[in-house]
Amino acid sequence: MEHLEAIIQSEDAEHYDEKYIVVQVKEEDKVRHVLVSFPMDYHSEIARAYQRKLDEKAKAVAVRGGGIITVDKKEKKVRTYGMSGSYGGPDISLVGKILAKAFPDFSIDAKVTAYVRG
Repeated sequence: MEHLEAIIQSEDAEHYDEKYIVVQVKEEDKVRHVLVSFPMDYHSEIARAYQRKLDEKAKAVAVRGGGIITVDKKEKKVRTYGMSGSYGGPDISLVGKILAKAFPDFSIDAKVTAYVRG
């Protein structure tokens, strides 16, 4: 069974548009794939902030790409696009699975495009 989760830190209750990364976390008895989005300027900042939050059970952490995520809670839509200039694009099928689990009642439009937000 895949362990999938999303961590999205937002101050705006209705609309969110920020960078995200997909992280593979290896722990003692499982591997988790986590979509992480914090309101930060660079994908590498998100990676460092998330790594600081992990406990000692996390044996290895690998960033598997990134992009931009938009969450519109009013319209119940989630969209990803772009890619990370540092980590490249993520496995989009994995992103779709994570978002479907995190936002079961939302329409999901998960894509990787050539757009890189500076």
